Amino acid sequence: MLFHLPRSATVRARSDATAVGYTVQAFRERLGVGGLRDLIEHRALAND
Repeated sequence: MLFHLPRSATVRARSDATAVGYTVQAFRERLGVGGLRDLIEHRALAND
């Protein structure tokens, strides 16, 4: 849950694309120590 809301998504790509799903734990690890604040402030996430 994000902001205490159930997770859901709908996506439509204009060209070839790959959708990636993350577990809650993997998503939190990917966000890093700044968490959602960094994402909201448009800071780059760590690359794989």
